[in-house]
Amino acid sequence: MLRPLRCVTAPLVLALLAPLSYSQTQVAGSVSGVWDVAGSPYLLVGQVQVTEGATLEIEPGVEVIGKGYFRMDVRPNGRIIAVGTADRPILFTATAQVTGWRGLRLDQALDDSHVRHCIFEYAHGRGAFDEVRGGALYVLGCSPLVEDCEMRFCTSQSPARNGGGAGIMIESSNGTFLRNHVHHNISDSGGGICVAEYGSPLIADCLITDNSAANGGGV
Repeated sequence: MLRPLRCVTAPLVLALLAPLSYSQTQVAGSVSGVWDVAGSPYLLVGQVQVTEGATLEIEPGVEVIGKGYFRMDVRPNGRIIAVGTADRPILFTATAQVTGWRGLRLDQALDDSHVRHCIFEYAHGRGAFDEVRGGALYVLGCSPLVEDCEMRFCTSQSPARNGGGAGIMIESSNGTFLRNHVHHNISDSGGGICVAEYGSPLIADCLITDNSAANGGGV
């Protein structure tokens, strides 16, 4: 006598069809501590500041995504340690490529701030001077170490043509910039990298290519 067949595959099929869950963290205002992969992606839903005496550490493989035209500021005597690896870089990007996000600004941050193996893209500087200056990374009055990073598809432009440094804007800084790949950025001046005012930054072994500007497409 034949016995009826029993279906044992349905739970497995349902399990395979179930949506995968992942973490995400919305951030705005003052931040510090550690951004790790478990909380990634970190969604910028407002302006973000690392304030005086605070340190923000971003671990390898983390994604930071601008959900609007928001900026990350490291304020005077604040510190950022954003150190990825060659196979697990840290990605700074935007949900909307045209609107973009406002980039990372180190404004008199502590000199031991360190940015390595990070990818910056779709950061746009616009508006009046000096808000327009800098696209992906703006270093002002401090001397961090920035190495092995990639800055791409960023802009710094205004009708007054006073934008500068769509990839990296360096002002009054003795920072060190090593082995960075800066490409396909557009600015009014210094499409790839712009160095202004005082300071003597070290820029070495960087690949600066396919940038454009009315004055100084590369640097």
